[in-house]
Amino acid sequence: MLDNPEAHAYYREHSASYQTYQRRNGRRVGRSVRAPVIGQAHSTRIDPDRNVDRARRRYMQASKADLVERLLEVEQEYAQTQQLARLQFALLEAQQAKAAVGHRQPVPRRDQH
Repeated sequence: MLDNPEAHAYYREHSASYQTYQRRNGRRVGRSVRAPVIGQAHSTRIDPDRNVDRARRRYMQASKADLVERLLEVEQEYAQTQQLARLQFALLEAQQAKAAVGHRQPVPRRDQH
């Protein structure tokens, strides 16, 4: 069958086991293959009360490539969040230092004549 391109193409298109194997390995075949669920929304909003078992099952069904993409997205979001937090703390410290200097300045006295 591998020597006959037409027969092999027919097999790839109609074989359920071939299509299942391709889906598990992250390859897309045919028109019935769904888009990957992981990383589709590109949203980092995660409900802290989510069903962890359901999320675990979803990750277990994802392809390795989808998991790598999701991990990279999450790492990038985490790095950006950390950078933003550092900037916010630096700004807060600068504002507090400025306020502290402003309170330490002596009050000018009026000369009494």
